[in-house]
Amino acid sequence: MRLSTLSPGCLTKIEIVSAQVSDYLKGYKLLPHERGRYPTQAGRETLAKRLQLPHPASYEQDWEWEFANPAYFKDWVEIYRSEPLNEDERISLMEMLVQCVEDLADDLSLPVDESCEWQQVAALLLANPRLHAQTIEYWSALQYSEKGEYPFRVTSSMRRIRASV
Repeated sequence: MRLSTLSPGCLTKIEIVSAQVSDYLKGYKLLPHERGRYPTQAGRETLAKRLQLPHPASYEQDWEWEFANPAYFKDWVEIYRSEPLNEDERISLMEMLVQCVEDLADDLSLPVDESCEWQQVAALLLANPRLHAQTIEYWSALQYSEKGEYPFRVTSSMRRIRASV
């Protein structure tokens, strides 16, 4: 994502830095072993406590998606940016942020790429693509080749992130 593609009202220090990181990482490709980082039970538990969400049961593999709530998007982005989260918490929180954008997509009057929420998530993904490689892969839904078949509203946008890292 280039700085010029960001909406002026959405720019913050992290978006500017992330755009610069994106330019720096241009041509960088994720290694196969970097695609395996999934949310962990420990990360879910500490994040649930931090966000005051229900404790995740050990069998809830979709906890991040089930408890994502767009009403908390701004607060959660700020927590991601400013709190001393460990990597497991960051992975789970990023899944929740992407799910929030997915849920908000129906209400957006503009394409996902142009939404302030997506631009914030994209900047965070671009700032740490190795940590979020699995998130990028999953939401890119590479098994779907036809645009009309994409399972998520964020798929096209996530594919652009994937192509840039």
